[in-house]
Order: sequence, then structure tokens, then C-alpha cells
Amino acid sequence: MRKLIFYGYDQQTVGGVQNLFINFIKDLSEKSINTIVFCKQTSYVFKNIQDLNPCIQIINTTLIPSKKWCNYINENDVLLIGNFTSNLRPFLKKNPFIVFWTLLPGVFRKANNLIIYSSESKTKKLINYLIDKNGMLFMDKCCLTAVEHDYQIILNHPQYLPVPTQIIPHLNIPNRSLLNKQKIIITYLGRGGVMWKIYPVKKILLDIENSDYNINIDFVIITDIKELFQQEIALLNLKKTKVSFQLNLTGNLLDEYLSTNSDLHFAMGTSALESAKFGVPTILIDPSNKEYPFDYKYKWIYDNKLFELGIFIDLFPYSNENRISMNALLSNLCSDWSEFATRSYSYVKENHSLEKTTNSLLDIIEVTDAKLSDFIKLTLRQSFIFQSIRSIIK
Repeated sequence: MRKLIFYGYDQQTVGGVQNLFINFIKDLSEKSINTIVFCKQTSYVFKNIQDLNPCIQIINTTLIPSKKWCNYINENDVLLIGNFTSNLRPFLKKNPFIVFWTLLPGVFRKANNLIIYSSESKTKKLINYLIDKNGMLFMDKCCLTAVEHDYQIILNHPQYLPVPTQIIPHLNIPNRSLLNKQKIIITYLGRGGVMWKIYPVKKILLDIENSDYNINIDFVIITDIKELFQQEIALLNLKKTKVSFQLNLTGNLLDEYLSTNSDLHFAMGTSALESAKFGVPTILIDPSNKEYPFDYKYKWIYDNKLFELGIFIDLFPYSNENRISMNALLSNLCSDWSEFATRSYSYVKENHSLEKTTNSLLDIIEVTDAKLSDFIKLTLRQSFIFQSIRSIIK
């Protein structure tokens, strides 16, 4: 069996992609499958994969220089990556296989787009090479659609690897209604340092304020920093909704809070899975780089197709199919909470189970023929000159 190599996400704070890697690494540890992880000692990944099965070999890149990284891998190993910014050249001497996991729409624009020069034709060749060699995975249909749209190509038989999450196999969903509750608790999970994470909360709160449904609402924002949220929310002049914050809830603390407190959860991307996996009725809200349109409506997580976890509505057209107003959402939820809870949980169980996605990943690494050397030849950002300049600037 080929060994899987994780590399390329050394951020110090929690993030969606880091959690994806951590979930896979922990599951591979439980399955006793030999795995290699390259990460900095200060990274969120490093801090969350300690004391695992010895089959997980952690290479501390803070202490081990890049010229020695090849000592820990061989040519039959498979490098799993999801961006074009990490320097892959230290692995070139052993020239392992490679699988590119397309995690964001538009990510391929960075492959061969430099300040002084860009090459769309080279990027097309890269995409076709990865597809032909079983070296490409798409997180969802949104990522596939973006690639086909950006490069005017149709990709036959695309392979998907949806976002994995750990679930309770046989969750008991309580049979209850919210009609007699004096208030409902709505949660939102997302980082608070940039405006595109704030816009959805403003939209949700304004729609609650403008709804006809008369119920007291506690709106809890689960985030890392709250100052930008507070600044923007203060401008809304809320009457119906009480806003509070829970800071830096991760891991078991986040699981416990959502599963025991939330009546309804809103989130973008992978954060939507954190609630739905516990049977919390979940709305998957699309991201946007600017204020949301007045007529934007909402979609239950289980109404998305082919693993989609949202699409940037200011960049790509989005469908109005299966979307509902805030008024209808609150009314339906309060009258039949258990139905929405059950359907949210069932969707995650059927499509995002960690066990199922890990097995899919192990299948693809056994058949990929894509090689790192070919990937680098077709990627200007991996050129020796670019990476040398980048290391100097850093």
C-alpha cells in the first residue's frame, strides 16, 4: 500500500482545510495505516495530531530543513495537496505521486498567474494531465463547475472527495417542537477577522428583524474574535434579537455546545457540518465578498447537490431552487423541528462520513499516476525562480 503524505497547511489558527487534514490523519491513525505528515511545530495541524498511533509519522519542519525532507519519503508515496502556494520542490528528488484536492472555486487561477506573466494554456494542460492520470479530486460540484467555467472545458468522469466529518453512527433525534418555547437559540459558526465572514451574519439578522414570525431569539456567534462582528452589528439597530458570543470553541467543546444548545444553525462551508452531524437543523449559507442581495433566500444543507457546501454568490450564478424566506424557515422549523433535524443529520451521514471519505481517499491514492515532476513543469508558481524569490521575500 502506498503511503499518504500530508503537507501544505501551516496556519497557526483553526481553519476548515486544517480540520479536514486532521480528521483524515486521526482516522488513518485509528486504522493503523502508515501516513506521513509534514508541518511546522507552531501549526494548528501539529498541535492537534500529537499522541496518535506510531503509524502516523510527524515530520517537524520547524526543526528539519527542507533539504532533508526527501529522507522520509519514497517514490511510491502520494502527496496530497490543495493549493499552489506551498513549495513542493523539496520533494522533487524522490518524485512521489501527487493528488490535487480542489477545495476552492478559482484555486487554479493561482497555478500559472504571476504578476509579470500568466499562462491559461499551461493551466489547461495541468488540469487535463491530472484528470487523465487520476490525480484530481473535487470537493464538490461547485469546485468542478468553477474549473469548467474558468477554462471553458468539460471534464469527463470527475472524481469527488467530499469534506469528511466524524459522526455518531446511530444518533437518536428527539421528537420535539419549538412552538411552546419562549425563545429559540440560533447559532452561527465562522471566523471574525474579515468582512466576507461578517456579511452573512448581517443578512441573517436583518432578515430575522424583518420577519413576521414573532418569537424571541438568542443569536450566538461562535468565533475567534468578535470586534468586527460587534462593530458591524451595532449599525443594525436590532429589536427582536439578542446577540452574544462564544469565543474559541473547538473540538469537543464546540461539539458539546452545538449539540446541547442550538435549535438552528447557520454556517458557510465546512462549518455547516459541525452542527448537522449532531442532528441540529442546519442552513448552509453561501459566502459573498460583499453585502447580500435583498432577495437572497436560504437553503437547508440537505437540499444541496453533489456535496456542495456553498458558492460565492458575487462571483458565480446560483440557483434559487429549494430556497425559502426567513419567514417560512422559522415557521417550518418551529412546527416540525424533528423533521429538519433528522434530514440534516441523515444528509451528513450519507455524504460526509469520515469512514466513507477515508476509504475513497485510500482508493484514489492507489490508482493515481500523476507525478510531482510533471505537476511542477506545468505550474509556474512551483518554478525554482518563483520559489526562490518568494523565500527571500518571506
